[in-house]
Amino acid sequence: MADDLTPNDSAAVAEPLPAPRGRRPVYAKAYEGRFSVAYLSLAVVVAGAIIAFAVLLKTRDANGTRWSTWKPTAGGLDGSRQIADHVGGRYRGAAGTQLTTNLVAPFTIQSTEISRIAVRNDTRGQDNVFYSYNFPANVPYTLCGLQSRCSIAGKASRPRGRLVRRQAFEIALYTFKYIHGADSVIEYLPPAAGYQLTNVLFLRKTEVEDQLKRAFVTTLPGDGPFAISTKLPDDPAIDQMLQEHVFRVDYTQIPDGSVLAVLTPREIQS
Repeated sequence: MADDLTPNDSAAVAEPLPAPRGRRPVYAKAYEGRFSVAYLSLAVVVAGAIIAFAVLLKTRDANGTRWSTWKPTAGGLDGSRQIADHVGGRYRGAAGTQLTTNLVAPFTIQSTEISRIAVRNDTRGQDNVFYSYNFPANVPYTLCGLQSRCSIAGKASRPRGRLVRRQAFEIALYTFKYIHGADSVIEYLPPAAGYQLTNVLFLRKTEVEDQLKRAFVTTLPGDGPFAISTKLPDDPAIDQMLQEHVFRVDYTQIPDGSVLAVLTPREIQS
């Protein structure tokens, strides 16, 4: 074992000592790897800045100002739920309590998936238009008054109905502005006491492009909370805007086993 650790004298004589080391010349090729990493890091930073700038533009109106004073802190399903809760807290019934509790639902009917929306254009069923029901392309909301079948306590009235529709419109605007990929919303509206939940508001993003380009308060002014007795300057505009977007909803199962939500315009309902 000791012999293994002892230097070999003959080898030491035969093998000359190396010359003192000087600095080896460094060529440009030695830096190629470093430059590649640096360029890659710079590209990541620039891409992040572009994405952040795009998000900033999306949340501002055509004049470059912030679109709304409030926005959800999450996207997707969680963001949709934040929108439902935030808007619900801004609308009050006759007793001062929250008008509706807003849910992101339903996705199924009797445990069967709702896959598509069919909008009927006339009573003969011709010129039907189909849309996806799948999240996030479509975001379903239910505005529930927490009474039987989601009706609202107290006497139904035109001002209360208008307040419900205004709330639904507000939910739609926030959804289109802040939920990535949302192309439409379907919102189930509270029925009158004793009736089934059969009326929905259906809006597509393309139908409110002008409202999404200008500040939220120019479309729906006021800080809230809003009550049935609140007189709002946008009441006539809300009535006009939403008149053709409230439908009766029925369901039918299609051959793939899923359910089709069939929307019929009110003016052609039998």
